[in-house]
Order: sequence, then structure tokens, then C-alpha cells
Amino acid sequence: MFKGVTNPVCDPLASQKSHDGSDTSLGLAGTIYYVSPDLPHFLNVAEYQANGTILDATMFMGDVNIPTRKFDLGFATEGGQLLSTPDGSPLYEYFSLHLESTLQLATGDEAGNYQFAVIADDGAVLKADAGRGFETVVDNDGTHASKLACSQSAYNFGAETKIPMQLDYYQGPRYHVALVLLWRKVPANATAEELADEMCGQAGSTLFFNPDTSPSTPAAAYNGMLDRGWRPVSAANFKLPGALAGNPCNLAAPATSITGAKQPEGIQAAMQFTFESDHPASVFICSLDGAPASPCLSGITYADLASGNHTFVVRAQNDGRLDPVGATHAWTQE
Repeated sequence: MFKGVTNPVCDPLASQKSHDGSDTSLGLAGTIYYVSPDLPHFLNVAEYQANGTILDATMFMGDVNIPTRKFDLGFATEGGQLLSTPDGSPLYEYFSLHLESTLQLATGDEAGNYQFAVIADDGAVLKADAGRGFETVVDNDGTHASKLACSQSAYNFGAETKIPMQLDYYQGPRYHVALVLLWRKVPANATAEELADEMCGQAGSTLFFNPDTSPSTPAAAYNGMLDRGWRPVSAANFKLPGALAGNPCNLAAPATSITGAKQPEGIQAAMQFTFESDHPASVFICSLDGAPASPCLSGITYADLASGNHTFVVRAQNDGRLDPVGATHAWTQE
């Protein structure tokens, strides 16, 4: 389904992005759907995607480990723009995600049978193709607080096993989100009793995590799952779909530095800036006094400056990655 990358959005649900500079062949990629709140309140992910509008963006995630937390900041592209609804509001509710990747063992993982589980708020459905076409592995669909759903069977993984997966998720009304994909190693030919877990089917806004802390902190129920062998599927276990050349969100972000700030000769009430990046092929966006950022070149000059305090900000962008901080120069114009 991926024909190219447009407006990459990196780990928008994660409280912190920790995959910069890692293997660009890893990750999950997907599409974002928006559903107008004027439509009926759909109660499953299929209806959200059938009635939703696909946004002009490609979403990348390093892993699927989003503990229950508040989500009201929306989806920011690597160009710094927030994805918005048709009325211009930030998108943080009534959306759906379709994510694709290939599951594999990472270095140090033991070969064997693995059972899957998903914690989600609201609904999520995990599918996998182990040679028979895509089949539902975990059905955690529906509008609910953070809920754990578990697979009824296990999948065998060896060192060379690659199993394509799809994960569909939706978030209804604001404000909490949760999406955690877990697995645990189980005995070969595990019985239904061996695949059962006391928390499967249980739900609650604070049952697994405390969303009122930052970052969210694990609750006793989640820690108990870890004690029973469950663990989040790690970033190294997700191989990017083969149709994509690489994960731009795993590239190291460029760093920006201002190399000069001076009043140019012959121009009154002006300031000229030169700057560079540690990535020679970078392009730049600049902003003066909080105005919207726009493309710029080193040597940019601002003229007819009013007396008083001013602030200049420049950020480098390279291969889709934007310097998250940028470089700043503040001064007082006489």
C-alpha cells in the first residue's frame, strides 16, 4: 500500500522519541485516518477506516509501546506542521491508524513459540500472515478504556522467520491513548490453559498505567505481567515493509549552529545571520520573533527592525529529519 513517503510523522503518540540514529530498515509505517465528529460515533476500527479520510502524511513508529497517557498535542510532521482537521483544528481525537511491519527475532531473542497481546484505548486489531494470508491474531476492538486482549494461539519464530503484520487502531473522543504490543515465549503446543493470563480481557483507565504522571508509570497489573514473562515487542523486532526504502525517522536529526550575527554595512536597523549544520546537505527554516518558519539561506538579512527585543530561530532539515531544537539568537535593537 506504500507508494512513497509524504510528510513523515515520527512517533506522534510516544511521550519521547528514542530511535534517532538507529537502523533505518527498522520500524512500522502506516496511514492516518480522520473521522469527522459530525459522523456517527463508530465503535470499531473497520468503520473508522471505511468512513475516514486518509491524511496526506506517512506515519512511522519505532515500536508499539505507548502506555496509557494523555494525548492532546496532535500529530506534528518533521517539517514542524501540525496535521489538522478540515476546520483547521489540531487532530487528536476521532482518528485511526493502519500500521504495517514485519516481525522478526532480534539478537539475543530465543527461538520458539510466542503468544501476543495488545493493551489499547480505544480499539485495536492485530493481524499477521504466517503463510496463510492475514489472520486476526488479537482482537481488542471497540471503544473502551485501556484493555488487554490476548491471542488464542502462538506463532513459531526461528532466527530467519519473518512474519508480516498489520495493526489497526482507533481513538474516539479525547483525551487518553494507549497502544502496547506485547509477546511472551510459551511452550510448544501450549494448551488453552497455558495461554490464559489473569489479566486478559481486563480493562481500566489506570489498571495498567498511571496516566497522571509524566511519563506514565506502570501499575501493579502491568508489573505482574512482566513477572509472568510478557514484554513489549522491541524496536529491533520490527522490520520496515519492503516497499519502503528506509525509515526517515530513524536517521539522526541534524544539529544547527549560528556562525554569525551582525548588522550589515550600509543598512540601518537590520541584522544578518549566517548558519550551518553538521549535515552539509541540510536545508533551513527561519523565524523572527515567533512568526511562522519559512525556508531560508545562510546570509539572510532582516531589515527595518523596530527598536526593542528580537529573537531569531533557525532549524536545519536533512533527509526528512528536522532539528528538534534549532539555534537561537536574541538581541536588543537600538
